[in-house]
Amino acid sequence: MKRLLVILTLCFTTESLYAQRVNLRPDGISGSAGVGFAVFNVRAPNNLNLRVDDGVFAGLGVEKGFGAMNLYLTFGLSYLDTKGQVNYDYTPLSGSPFTASGVSFDANFMQANLGFKLKLLEDYWFRPYLEGGGLGGYFSIKYKNIPSAPKLSDSLLDFGSYYEGGVEVSFSDAFGVKLAARFTNNETKELDTLGNQKFRYLGQVYYLSALKAF
Repeated sequence: MKRLLVILTLCFTTESLYAQRVNLRPDGISGSAGVGFAVFNVRAPNNLNLRVDDGVFAGLGVEKGFGAMNLYLTFGLSYLDTKGQVNYDYTPLSGSPFTASGVSFDANFMQANLGFKLKLLEDYWFRPYLEGGGLGGYFSIKYKNIPSAPKLSDSLLDFGSYYEGGVEVSFSDAFGVKLAARFTNNETKELDTLGNQKFRYLGQVYYLSALKAF
């Protein structure tokens, strides 16, 4: 009986020391809020002279550390606003095709991202990092200067992936800033007003965020 108690005590002590050393519990939550600008590179459609101007970006994010390997789980919400021009092409269910060249539009993206972040230097005031994950959201476009068009707006789902690199700078244990560059690869479902074609694009987002640790 004594031998069994000794073995159980040793096993419990060893497991406790291992758990303390690995520290699999999350470290806590940090939040961020930032603004910046976005650059769009249109991949498709190629036959409608679609041009998307540089836009503005605003985003909120949270992250939670795993306590191992400098890894963090990240989640964010972002809004992008832009404008551009396209050759409008829409065919109603019952009617003739309606087309127009060089139509101006306003567009915005509401996106959510979920990913993983690796901080190359975790316990330092200057922390470079790499991040990657998936994107999903909603794309909306509103056409201007064609009041006779049968459909003046279009909205549908937008999905893709992203990777990001940047650096965090701490001013104290609770506050800091983040300078980041994000690169995305997205596509929407087929848009009725783009000849039932998907909108595929590459995005580059450069932004500055304020950080707060809780």
